Amino acid sequence: MRILIIGGTGMLGHKLVQVLGEHHDVYALCRTSANRLSSLDLLATEKIFGGIDVRDFDAVRSAITSSGAEVVINAVGIVKQSSAAANILETIELNTVFPQKLAQTAQELGVRVISVSTDCVFDGKAGNYSETDTPNALDLYGQSKRWGEITGPNCLTIRTSIIGRELAGQHGLIEWFLSKKGTAVEGFTEAIFSGFPTIVLADIINALVLDQPELSGIYHISSLPISKYDLLVLAKESFDVDIHIEPSSKLRIDRSLNSERFAAVTGFKPESWPELMKRMVSDPAPYDKWKSIGR
Repeated sequence: MRILIIGGTGMLGHKLVQVLGEHHDVYALCRTSANRLSSLDLLATEKIFGGIDVRDFDAVRSAITSSGAEVVINAVGIVKQSSAAANILETIELNTVFPQKLAQTAQELGVRVISVSTDCVFDGKAGNYSETDTPNALDLYGQSKRWGEITGPNCLTIRTSIIGRELAGQHGLIEWFLSKKGTAVEGFTEAIFSGFPTIVLADIINALVLDQPELSGIYHISSLPISKYDLLVLAKESFDVDIHIEPSSKLRIDRSLNSERFAAVTGFKPESWPELMKRMVSDPAPYDKWKSIGR
């Protein structure tokens, strides 16, 4: 299967390139130069559409047609932790307008589009959210992601959440945590998470999503719920780092997702968190080398 991954150097995007590239004919589109991604030995230069801002949709459409992609996976967007998240126009352009343009293109070109959304479309007061629950986020990030969810023909939106290593920066939980060696951090006992390490989500997409073209609309894909405190304790043990984790109950939020509908269709069964963490830690990707290349 020929696949174009949009956002190929992002936290999820580069892992999709790595995992799906072992099974499919993968191309990637990224804002950085093609040499940046090819230098990581993840993808040949001729399969990378580099230096493209997705707001230049003509360039994106050209990449879709030039690659001959049968499936386009949208892994680009402004995340809540980014400084760009304060820019209303840019957030809406990338999180809302861009995926909707992709949906229109899917119908015009007959390609399948898979877009990754977030549990942050919910306010986190209830937890165990299903697809029938109405998104009720009040912040710009959550609302912009909700408006960008695609549901038309050939379109699949995956609601989930991720942790994982990054090629550059410390925008996500894991890179932030690993940067705190020798210090103390808070771990929130009442903040509930039900996402995945990026390598696991990439495997799920490969094994259970790509070969089921009938999957369309919105599906929740979630792990067993775990508190952020327990998650950090497990990360500390798994990465073997010297970080003191102080339990704190001052943040109470539960955006856990219910993925029974996805499980009923695909047979999906979530692994235990020790196993999920083991898979992330045992990933052979040379992140120390990759990060030095990016400097």
